[in-house]
Amino acid sequence: MDRLERSTALMFTTEEHTPARLLAARLSAHLDTITSVLPSAGAHQRALTITAGETAALAGWIHWDLGDYATARQYYSTAAFAGKNAGHGAVNALTLGYASYGVDPAKAREMLSAAQDQVRGPGYATARAWLCAREAEEAAKQGDREGAIRALERATTAFDYANPDGEQAWVSFFRRARLGSMTVATYATLDHPALGAAADETLTALGSDDTKVRVAILGDMATGYLMTGDVEQAVEIGRRALAATVETETTMGKVRLLSLAKQLPEQNSVARGFSDEIRATLGAVS
Repeated sequence: MDRLERSTALMFTTEEHTPARLLAARLSAHLDTITSVLPSAGAHQRALTITAGETAALAGWIHWDLGDYATARQYYSTAAFAGKNAGHGAVNALTLGYASYGVDPAKAREMLSAAQDQVRGPGYATARAWLCAREAEEAAKQGDREGAIRALERATTAFDYANPDGEQAWVSFFRRARLGSMTVATYATLDHPALGAAADETLTALGSDDTKVRVAILGDMATGYLMTGDVEQAVEIGRRALAATVETETTMGKVRLLSLAKQLPEQNSVARGFSDEIRATLGAVS
């Protein structure tokens, strides 16, 4: 039982570096293994059900990244069912957090609010910070400036108590730079005066690993600098985002860069050339 739980935790770490197409089959086989031993798990049944729910949630996320939305929804339903059966709300919070990327902002905020209710108390600070930051992004898309800022404040407060390496395996990705990039994304949408300072601070906190999380951060940063009027910095960071997106094949990177391509000023020859490069490169790898 411990081996299956450790393997599930490792899957979340592996996902940060591995293209979705290479991980989908492994997750499916791993979930099959868990479900096959569940009936005879005895005293370990609840813990193993939680593990099954986490695995299913990650499988849903992977299939969303692959563009297989129907299969993603099926896995999310399985994850929510497992969380309910185990009486473990955190699994549902994880599922809602992942699924919030595939719906409109109003629905996403509803889901993220429900998710936050499932991760109150000690041991869930990182999860709560992530979900609050997600809510901020969606509130900004709706033009709810006050709601977005309040959500960011809750995210920052929660992160002060966070321990990404010592809480759930599925929040190990959420570190200072990722919170910073979500702040930048929110500020960029709101045209917030603190955008430039937030972008500079996040760039300083960014490491050098080539994870999917870094792809998302670089994409947010490029857009943030563009919104401040620093086209040169936006293109420089955008090029790093493009290289990392091709390497990791992540949908989040493609979405951010294609959005950036539409916003780059055509009157700037460097920006125009990079916009064309984004479309040509991502069109070739899609």
